[in-house]
Amino acid sequence: MAYHKVVSKLMDFSINSYYIWKKEDRPIISLLHKYLTEKDIEEFLETGSISKFDNIQYSKEDIYQEYLMFIANFTNQELLIFLKLIKKNQENLSSFSQNFIKEVIKFKCEEDIKVKLIEEYSKVIDKNKLFYLGLNLLIKEEFRGFYNYVKNYEIHMPLFHIIEYLNAFKGIKVKDIEEYFPQLKDSVFVEKCQEEEDYQSLDFSDEYYDKLLKLL
Repeated sequence: MAYHKVVSKLMDFSINSYYIWKKEDRPIISLLHKYLTEKDIEEFLETGSISKFDNIQYSKEDIYQEYLMFIANFTNQELLIFLKLIKKNQENLSSFSQNFIKEVIKFKCEEDIKVKLIEEYSKVIDKNKLFYLGLNLLIKEEFRGFYNYVKNYEIHMPLFHIIEYLNAFKGIKVKDIEEYFPQLKDSVFVEKCQEEEDYQSLDFSDEYYDKLLKLL
C-alpha cells in the first residue's frame, strides 16, 4: 500500500484530502512523514501499536520512579480504583494509555476520585512510557520489583500498595497487622515494651510485609 493510501486510511479521509493537506503544508502531514514510515502506519492499523516504539528500553528503576511519582499522592481508595482500572484494561494497555480519561469517566466510583486520577494523569509527560510500557512491566512481575525498589529506598509505600493490589487483582481482603500478630493487642505486652524501651519488639512491619508478599 502506498504512503498516501495508508495515511488516508489512518486519518479516515480521502486520498484527495491527503494531497490537499500536503499542499497546504499542514503540520500533521509533516509529522507523519518525519516520524512514521509506510510500514509503521500499516503495522499500527493492523495491530494497534508500533513495535519500534514499544521496544524502546527504559531501566526498571526509571519505570518504578515514574510510577511512584504518579501514585505518591493517592489515598488508599484512589489507588484501589486505579488498580481496578489497570486490571480491567490489562489486555489492551495501549488503548488504556490513549483513552485513560474516557476509561476513568465511565468507571463506577466517586466523582472526586475521578477528578484526582485525571489530574495526576495530566501531569505525566510521557504517558506511553508509564501507562503502556511501564504497566506492562509492573503487571508482568506482579509489582514485586516496584515493592523491592521502594523498600530499598525506605519509602513507606509497599504495604499500602500490596494491600490494594491484592484487593483489586486477586479479590483478597488482607488481614490487619494485629490479626497476624495478636500480641500487639495485648496491653501487658505493649506496656512491657514501653517500660523496657524495647520498641523494636513492637515493629512487625517487615514480617507483615513478607507475609503479604507470599499472597502475590
